[in-house]
Amino acid sequence: MPFAVTPEHRTFFEKNHYIGFEGLITPALAAQLKQDAEQALCKKLGIPSHRITEETSLQLFQAGYHLYLTQESIKRVTHKTSFAAIVAELTLQTSIRFGFDQYVLITHGLTPPFPDAPSLQQTSCLSPLAAALILPLQDLKEPLDCFPMMPQKAGDALFISPTLPIPWSKLFAVEGLSFLFIGYAQAKTFFKAETQDPLARELKKLGLAFNDLIKNPLHPLLKRV
Repeated sequence: MPFAVTPEHRTFFEKNHYIGFEGLITPALAAQLKQDAEQALCKKLGIPSHRITEETSLQLFQAGYHLYLTQESIKRVTHKTSFAAIVAELTLQTSIRFGFDQYVLITHGLTPPFPDAPSLQQTSCLSPLAAALILPLQDLKEPLDCFPMMPQKAGDALFISPTLPIPWSKLFAVEGLSFLFIGYAQAKTFFKAETQDPLARELKKLGLAFNDLIKNPLHPLLKRV
């Protein structure tokens, strides 16, 4: 059943730079996505599945981009037009393009991908972004003091603005944390130069050059009004 975005939802999002929705996907789908994402990670890293926890959180993060290219089941979620429609309603954008997917699994090692608590727009090699979706794939044992808006139940959703600070250093201290991060771009979004985003290496391998506009087939339009 599609989620109806109300004016009140939009006002909350504009004021707070985030909004949560319960039950965006089922717990069973969240569990399957976690399994599929970790299989895709192991394939990219060339390791057996039982060794995934031997990799540091940072190593997994750096390999965790664009897993939809490896697993069709991940693509069915990251490219959902209904999710893009929510982003369009929240941001009043007429067109929403798929930007990236990123799986985050915290195993060990406290080195975060970015220092301090930058916003997504500060760290991403894609600019401008429209929003992002965080989907926890495993229940949290307790609320995160460092990021209290993070849903506790697998399958619940958090939509965030590109300007919301993300406390990566503190999130990387939460062992067992598991979530899928989906970035949504605008109709005309660039692959920007002078970036430390690990995704930049992936996009270069796929043939993009700095200052290119992202486009089909890697970054399809998911919603057009």
